[in-house]
Amino acid sequence: MEDHRDVLTFKQITDKLLSKKNSSIRDGSNYISDLHEFVYIDISIIKTINNPKMSTRCQMIKSYLLHLLKNYDNLKKGIVNVKPK
Repeated sequence: MEDHRDVLTFKQITDKLLSKKNSSIRDGSNYISDLHEFVYIDISIIKTINNPKMSTRCQMIKSYLLHLLKNYDNLKKGIVNVKPK
């Protein structure tokens, strides 16, 4: 497994997630129906915020995407728009 530290930039995290195979993901009680669409939506949210480095919302988005990246191999994955069992 790759070593992903919190020093990764938002762009690096999103690029790495977008390079993964697109799938639906179940992370505990959270369900993402389309990983790539989820990442693109988060990118568009970040672009609308004037000072993303100082934004709590942006920090939370980055933190969750980093969590997905670090745990990608251990998450339950399925076909896009199909909930993994």
